[in-house]
Formats: sequence, C-alpha cells, structure tokens
Amino acid sequence: MLHERIKSVYYQWTERPSYYAMMADCLLTEAMIYINQEWDKGAVSCDKEKHVEHMKQYIQNHYREKVTKEELGDAIRKTPNYAATLLREVTRQTISEHVHTQRIKTAIYMLTESRLTIREISEYVGYSDVSYFHRIFKRLTGCSPSEFLDERSSIV
Repeated sequence: MLHERIKSVYYQWTERPSYYAMMADCLLTEAMIYINQEWDKGAVSCDKEKHVEHMKQYIQNHYREKVTKEELGDAIRKTPNYAATLLREVTRQTISEHVHTQRIKTAIYMLTESRLTIREISEYVGYSDVSYFHRIFKRLTGCSPSEFLDERSSIV
C-alpha cells in the first residue's frame, strides 16, 4: 500500500492534474502515517506475512469477481474471520478496500493506456454500476475517471 501511495505522489507531481500539490501533500502525509503505524505495531510474524501475501495474490487474481472472507480463508487454510482480521491487521485495509484498490489501479492503467470507454472499463474491473465506479474512483484517487480520459486524449 505504501508503494501505491508513493507511485500516486509521483504521478501527481509529474502529470500535474488539478490540485496536484495538495493531493501529493496529502498522499505523503498518509504514507508517513502508515510508516508510523507500522513502526508502532512492530514486526509481523513470518507466517502472518506469508498468509497476507497469499491473500493479496488471491485478490490480485480474482479482483474482477466478488472476493469473500470465506474464499480468502480457504486460500490460506484458515477460518474466514481469521483471514479477514489478519488482512486488516497487516494491511490496514478491509477485504473490500483491498479489492477496490486493485480494481482502481487497473482502471487507471486502462483509462490511460486503452481506447475503452469508462463504462467498458468499469464493467471489466468488476463494477456493474458505473456511477458506483465513479464514486469509488473519485474517493481513492481524488479525480474522476473523466479527468484521466482527458489526460489520455492530450497524450494521444
């Protein structure tokens, strides 16, 4: 997650979309909070890290579908509640937050690198309701999908 924030700061600073300085400042502040939280909680056990990495990989492979705690529990051979709690403890994200992050990361790439419409991208990454996709996208990136399309048209 920290890596994603740093990449977002880099994007904001190099591409300079609306309010880029404020967004970069906020993202850096958030990254510092995550670093301090990690520092405060200490080292995570090796087994926990392996389980979390396995769950993150599972989410990366299935983010276009509905991902449940039961599926994650099965993936690491633990109870569903343990899987959900462990993911939250280590990543500071719920299952759905992690799935949304993965979906939006893919959507950003598709918005800037493909010729697909926002609706097509929304459906591809797993959102059947395009207005819900817009809300989640805006919440996670600070920009609307249309702003990324504007970037694409200025580059192409």
